[in-house]
Amino acid sequence: MIVDFLDAASIVAWYRVAPDRHGPQLVAMAKIQPKYAEAIKAAGELLRAERRQAKTSPV
Repeated sequence: MIVDFLDAASIVAWYRVAPDRHGPQLVAMAKIQPKYAEAIKAAGELLRAERRQAKTSPV
């Protein structure tokens, strides 16, 4: 898988492959490579929004 760390949707897709491993890597990446921090933050917001939606959606 190729990840574009400047694209939030790409980061979300990559994160979903292995959240336990990729979550800490994203935290570190945002600190070490500030140019990616904005997209990583946006990816986190997308994931949180999806979780909120899943909690409120009747299934």
